Amino acid sequence: MRKPGLSKFSGHVPGVRVPFLTVLVVAFLGALVLAFSACSSRSSRDPSPLALQPPISAPVIKVAAAETTPGLSFLSWDTEGEEKAATNLLRAGNAVRVQFLADGAWHDAKMVDRRPGSGGDVFIYDLEAGTAHLEWRVVAGPGSLKLTFFALDARPTAPNSIRLIFPFDPKVTSTTVLPGDWLDDGTFRLPAVLNAPDWGPMLMTETKGCPIMGRLEGSRSAKIVDLTLDLPEIAPDKPFTLSLTPLLLAAPAGLRDTTLWLAARRGWLNALQPCARWGEQDKPFSAPPGVLGNNVISDPASVSIWFYADQAFFMPEIAPGHLGHAPRPPDDRLLARPAHAPRRDRRGDRLDDLGRKAERLRRLPRRQLPLPAGGAIARGILPGEALSSTSK
Repeated sequence: MRKPGLSKFSGHVPGVRVPFLTVLVVAFLGALVLAFSACSSRSSRDPSPLALQPPISAPVIKVAAAETTPGLSFLSWDTEGEEKAATNLLRAGNAVRVQFLADGAWHDAKMVDRRPGSGGDVFIYDLEAGTAHLEWRVVAGPGSLKLTFFALDARPTAPNSIRLIFPFDPKVTSTTVLPGDWLDDGTFRLPAVLNAPDWGPMLMTETKGCPIMGRLEGSRSAKIVDLTLDLPEIAPDKPFTLSLTPLLLAAPAGLRDTTLWLAARRGWLNALQPCARWGEQDKPFSAPPGVLGNNVISDPASVSIWFYADQAFFMPEIAPGHLGHAPRPPDDRLLARPAHAPRRDRRGDRLDDLGRKAERLRRLPRRQLPLPAGGAIARGILPGEALSSTSK
């Protein structure tokens, strides 16, 4: 017969039979709970800054002037100050350049003179743009870029007769634009976020707040993307300045470990890819401008809008002002046709059913589409009222 005095050493309590190993496991788990509780209470007292976090290193932007033509043959940046800025975002043999409108066609401006400015990061072009004479001043400051145009003639330029072209290379990264507004004619308006995935987002603004008109156009077959900005009237007393500054996104509310955010912030907008206008717009193999896709020259990926909606919903405002949260009417082109042209083999048989899936999506009642309120991010996003009916 077991002596009662030995029960506490043998792992038993009188009247209860409990294995000794179970006692050890319970004790160990209890110690873990106490330890985590202490850490949690201590971390809850720690400050948790949720404002804009400083970059890992100072943001870097690099530009280089073309040798024989007026423009920038090299443009790149890294919003976290790392090594990405060493890779040119522009297409080889192309440059950020000025064009003028004459006889219904666009022509490259001619360089009359090029000279350095007052600092090592400043250079100045004298341009002949048709009948207009302009001074183009490029100032690359610490992590920012300013492009300023002055009229050298007494007569101002006509609005939208001068444009600035950024020839991006989508084979380097899928650089696209997230503007303050998309219009039904396929143009957008500044301010806008110019996002180069994994290079980081840059805020593009006109320094006086003028709603500059822009276009995003490309070619899927040629693998090119052009961002163009139509410049307003430029007069001797009315210069135009375009500014590019790093956009350091705020951490999501409630995130305590901001070191994780610093590692993710640069690529946070990568999933939101408004398409450039490419292809014949009345043919299936094309994309209207501003519709979300898998990349900037992608097919419109209407069957993937659920994924985009998840991220856009938790990002109601990308940048100060109205970027990313102004509701707009939906664009039925996103849902009115297949996300991809039906693929067929040599005999004409269909190879997939993406068209049928997109048709089912199109037929869903609007109130059933779980789309975000961020209508200005891209065309085809439904207003916030459509979301509220599904969030209950």
